[in-house]
Amino acid sequence: MSKEVKELYEKAEAALKEAKEIFNNPDADAQDAERRDKLINESITLKDRALKVKEVEEGLKKLAGYGSEQKEGGASGFRNLGHWLKEMGKYYDPRTARYEEVHPSFRKEREFKDIEEDRAQDPSWTSGHASQRKDLVENAGQSGGFLVPVEFRAELLSMVYEDNPIRQLATVIPMRRRQMDIPTLDQTGTTSGQTRQHGGIVASWTEEAATKNETEPSFRKIQLVAHKLTCYTEASDEMLADDAVGLVAVLSGPQGWGGAIRWEEEYTFFRGTGVGQPLGVINAGATHREPRQVANQINPLDLFNMLSHHQGERPTWHIARSAMPQILNLNGPAGNPSYIWITSARDRTPMTLFGYPIDWTEKLPQLGQEGDILLSDWSYYLIGDRQSITIDSSQHYRFRSDLTAWRAVHRVDGQPWLSSPITLADGSWAVSPFVILDDAVAT
Repeated sequence: MSKEVKELYEKAEAALKEAKEIFNNPDADAQDAERRDKLINESITLKDRALKVKEVEEGLKKLAGYGSEQKEGGASGFRNLGHWLKEMGKYYDPRTARYEEVHPSFRKEREFKDIEEDRAQDPSWTSGHASQRKDLVENAGQSGGFLVPVEFRAELLSMVYEDNPIRQLATVIPMRRRQMDIPTLDQTGTTSGQTRQHGGIVASWTEEAATKNETEPSFRKIQLVAHKLTCYTEASDEMLADDAVGLVAVLSGPQGWGGAIRWEEEYTFFRGTGVGQPLGVINAGATHREPRQVANQINPLDLFNMLSHHQGERPTWHIARSAMPQILNLNGPAGNPSYIWITSARDRTPMTLFGYPIDWTEKLPQLGQEGDILLSDWSYYLIGDRQSITIDSSQHYRFRSDLTAWRAVHRVDGQPWLSSPITLADGSWAVSPFVILDDAVAT
């Protein structure tokens, strides 16, 4: 290896080493990345130059013996001028009627190989002669891709596949303090022959001049306490300055915190424990639990029984989506098997059951669990609104880190105003505005 070739290799290795150091530096910026790419290209160019010089030097050594009267395989190693040109990496181009040079990017980083062997390994060589294909394409950066900009649509796609209808159906009460007490009639009791609708007031028949029976209503108190529902995040100043879709609008809109808080609120109105959060109807003492006829199934008799225990003027069915196949497949009894649900698969699926609207929801337990289907009149559910969704930001909390803190706060409570199902005058049959299908099986 000549001194010139050695120096070219050393310069190429030095450039590549510096490029690797930049690549492995986690603090490298865009300017460093640009220099890294230049060093890589410089290393490739230097190595190609070294290969070219090396090939020329070796070719000149072999050419020193060309022209003497030697047989094939003699001291020079060349049969003729064409053989030497082939060894030197040239080919005959019939379009120009000249011997053209093979581009150095097709060289390997070792001794020059026979062109026929390169052609066999590289599909970009033509079958007639070794010619390089160098196309401009946009799927490779160095071949033109860097010139083609990437298109960006400044719109965030998302899908809202479920509404939150409970607030439109429930009784919403504004709160001006953390706690609110609301008096209600005490409608508990199981005395046969007496109604509990009037809180214990009982009218009685009295003879002339006879002593009247004393009767008075009973009262109880509902207590609403504002519970806090929150969201929080931090965003860099650069993100807020450079984002294209409007981060603030996304966070504050129905796809962001507003939607997330409303979803969690309604989920809790269904399933809340009442401890540090609203009391959901599934866990409420006012809810009637109807045993199902067959475990993990819903059949017409279950629905009939739920209707018989429901008391309310605006009933709505809430049904878990996992129960939809069984609801769609409902049939009546043997004497009249087709009077429930759909009569033809060509027709649109009705969104009512016994005339009452259906809300298919992901907020209820799955099929077979307690509460997978709920029949409710939400006007008997109180929602206490202390603070609507409020979104604030602060640049001071993480000022040293160039971060803006964002928070969303919502204060609310909710619970049925009944403490238990109401027992009818027969002394045993109970009704309620909230009826769920239990996971227990009727005996």
